[in-house]
Amino acid sequence: MILYDSTGTLEPLLLERGIPEPDKEKDYLIDPQTFALMFFNEFPGYDLYKVLYSTELVEDPPEGEDWSVGRWEWIVVGEPSLASDSIGTGMVAAAWLDWKNVETWLSGLDVEADVYGPAIPYVLRPMNGDYKDNLGRLHLKDDWSTPDDWAGEEIYPYAISSSNVIVVGGPLVNLAAEYYNDFTDAFVFSEYGDGFYAPGCWSRTTQGPYWEGMAPVMAADDELWYESTVATPDDHVGYAIIAAYKDLNETKGFIVYGYTAEDTYYACYALRGGGLEWLQHVQYGVTSIVLRIDYEELHPVSFHVEEELGPFTECTGAYTNFKTSQYYDNYNAGKQMVEDRAGELGICYKLVDIEKCGQVHPDP
Repeated sequence: MILYDSTGTLEPLLLERGIPEPDKEKDYLIDPQTFALMFFNEFPGYDLYKVLYSTELVEDPPEGEDWSVGRWEWIVVGEPSLASDSIGTGMVAAAWLDWKNVETWLSGLDVEADVYGPAIPYVLRPMNGDYKDNLGRLHLKDDWSTPDDWAGEEIYPYAISSSNVIVVGGPLVNLAAEYYNDFTDAFVFSEYGDGFYAPGCWSRTTQGPYWEGMAPVMAADDELWYESTVATPDDHVGYAIIAAYKDLNETKGFIVYGYTAEDTYYACYALRGGGLEWLQHVQYGVTSIVLRIDYEELHPVSFHVEEELGPFTECTGAYTNFKTSQYYDNYNAGKQMVEDRAGELGICYKLVDIEKCGQVHPDP
């Protein structure tokens, strides 16, 4: 729990939960049945509080009992975004509910809709008339519905910072995606080239004339970064990323966006069609994937996982080297588990074709 002073004169105070021990005093306790707060100490001057908590997955809930495994507090699209992002959020929210029984609580915008929706909640904090500080960095708001000039007594402290946030749509139309663009292990804004940049994939990020002092490798730019052209009848390939990140404020982000609006839509479509369950079977350490979308055969499109990335490297996602017999065994076992889970949930009809092509590229 964090205590705040509504006047802004006192620094936030972090409290420790638990029953007081002989050699160590705790600050408060939460009744597990009623969720009532019991304070063991007094904290003069502090009149606001925020409780941080986590939930656990219930693998086998007792028969006949209701169960819940938590929720995403937010699903966010950009204020200037296209309708493709908005309809994509519906599929992402449905994916979490269908496959994991995790609800999405609130929808919101990245920044305030001054003209057409000033009362719609937004998640980024205004800074000096803009949303970026002097260093060009974005900041999340601490709660969603208390205006900066609010003078009333009643507040609605639905947290943003420290909450769970789904972001749909890329940085060009969603500043919440730009916030996470500084952290995820696959992102679209970089100084090295156009397209999705994967720092952990060394052979796709250290070649070419972008690195002075190294022998250039003759490769076209589109072989080094993943990008899609503007949607045309001849555009048969698209790319998107799906990534997760937890920032220093404990804000959990699940980020989904494509190189084009069309790519964003189909990345959401893939998650609803089994992609979310696929993510449960990648090897530990994977934080981001690059998804290739094949549009040649509509409908349905087909999907290929091109990269499975961590903070400093890439992997096949199958606990083994690429295209060995064990690789195919693990891949087929994961595919079977996804199909079995869809059968248990009665949503086999939503499954789409997703292939894993996460080739590990050799070091340059």
